[in-house]
Amino acid sequence: MRTLLALVSPFAAIAAHRAGPQHLPRSAFLLALVIVVHFLVYLLGMKVLGTPAPRFFVLPLLDTVAQAGFFALLLSAAGFRDRLTQTLTAVFGADALLNVLSVILAMASNASGEAAVGILPAIAALVVMLWSLGVKGHILMHAAGFPYFVGVSLALGMFVFVIAVDYSIFGPPA
Repeated sequence: MRTLLALVSPFAAIAAHRAGPQHLPRSAFLLALVIVVHFLVYLLGMKVLGTPAPRFFVLPLLDTVAQAGFFALLLSAAGFRDRLTQTLTAVFGADALLNVLSVILAMASNASGEAAVGILPAIAALVVMLWSLGVKGHILMHAAGFPYFVGVSLALGMFVFVIAVDYSIFGPPA
């Protein structure tokens, strides 16, 4: 349990805006580990939400590839390619942590039978999604020196791009 806490705590600090990607080791192994965890948690979220088969497999892959490409392009354009491993580790680690919260909220939303009670987890899930955009803005502020608002705006643009690609492939969710 102590090892798990030691592994998760740096990402919790990043999600809480108390640390940045520079506080993580530059480790390809850690990056691979958090990408796998991010992908699996994303799949779990898709399962809890009852996402149909083609979208169930494609959306986690699309999100992972889009985020990796987005941050690689931004850091390369800003001249900080050497910070990519730590930045992607921070992004995928914090995303995995926040996605665990989203999965818990989705399960709570599915479990509640009353509409008035069911809306609270949906609102909380929206707050977690907005928090995720803030975390990406925080990471970009530390990794590339962008102002926080610019980082959040860029993260929002990437989020909208992923949704647009998803909708162009599969159409709006039923």
